[in-house]
Amino acid sequence: MTSKGIDIERKLVRKLWEAGYAAIRVPASGAGSSEYPKPDIICGNGKRYMAFEVKKTKKDILYINKYDIKSLLMFSEIFGAEPYLAIKFSKDKFIYFLKINDLFTTKSENYKITYEQAIQKGLTFNMLINNSIKLEFNW
Repeated sequence: MTSKGIDIERKLVRKLWEAGYAAIRVPASGAGSSEYPKPDIICGNGKRYMAFEVKKTKKDILYINKYDIKSLLMFSEIFGAEPYLAIKFSKDKFIYFLKINDLFTTKSENYKITYEQAIQKGLTFNMLINNSIKLEFNW
């Protein structure tokens, strides 16, 4: 991850601590860095545990390697954490948190999410921490 991506991870760790979660950034995380699965960030407060794969993009669409998602899911299952993709689009001030089943699969079995889909399906930090759901109304 670029230094700018690392800045997003560090900011998220700070915000999690401020929200009452013990949080750590896992150095050298990612699918190719170890024989064991490692997310970018793990956190917990004794009642709730979460694991994050963190991505940043300047584009309106993000493609995610299937091995990054598989690693996140494998770690989360063993650890007992809720797995999330945390994505920061450069043109937006928010980080969006997406459940893996909210991502779309590509023909090559990787994953993708567009900016519009992230806004529609993603949770903001406050929604994530307050365990809120995003309600959609169809009038």
